[in-house]
Amino acid sequence: QPAEKYATIGLNYLSAGTGVLVMNIGTAADSQNIVIPAYNEEGKKVVGIMGGAFENFSGKSIFIPGTVDTINADAFTGCSAEVIFESDSLIKQLNDRAFRGYAGERVVLPDGLEKIGQVNGAGFANCGKLTVWIPDSVTFIAPACFKNNTGYVIVQYEGTQAQYDALSKDNIYDGLDWNNYQNPPSFNVPRPEIKTPMPS
Repeated sequence: QPAEKYATIGLNYLSAGTGVLVMNIGTAADSQNIVIPAYNEEGKKVVGIMGGAFENFSGKSIFIPGTVDTINADAFTGCSAEVIFESDSLIKQLNDRAFRGYAGERVVLPDGLEKIGQVNGAGFANCGKLTVWIPDSVTFIAPACFKNNTGYVIVQYEGTQAQYDALSKDNIYDGLDWNNYQNPPSFNVPRPEIKTPMPS
């Protein structure tokens, strides 16, 4: 599989079985729009993002290809760039603390996602002002999802209130200042149109 024409060059990768994980931003630190390729320069399939990979990145956007099925804890700590998922994302579950400490203002989670967190949760803990779009494919949200957030949190749920009420989501608000949360979430919210960025 050849490397892709429209992708960011310079990212560092770590081998993981037959594929690779994005390890860090490498020589692409000055980029504004990071486009992670589905296959890297060596033709290896990009299947995941390691913790700290985009720590403190202050560009405009990070595009995640559909081949990525794993995002490790703290992948975006201090990162203010918008994280954009390809429409045919393979991610079914976000790891605990995947977006902990994220400094951006919105995340549109991919359609087909089923679980936000695993056991310890804190998927979006320690964030600031944040709007999160949750698809109606999600069936489980782990505890303390928005713990210690310092800004106002808005949840835009794409399904109905009945679907949201049926979610497994015990204790997802542990550690959340209720003054910083829109309650209840918004329901039947359409997914915003997001354009795939070009590397720059």
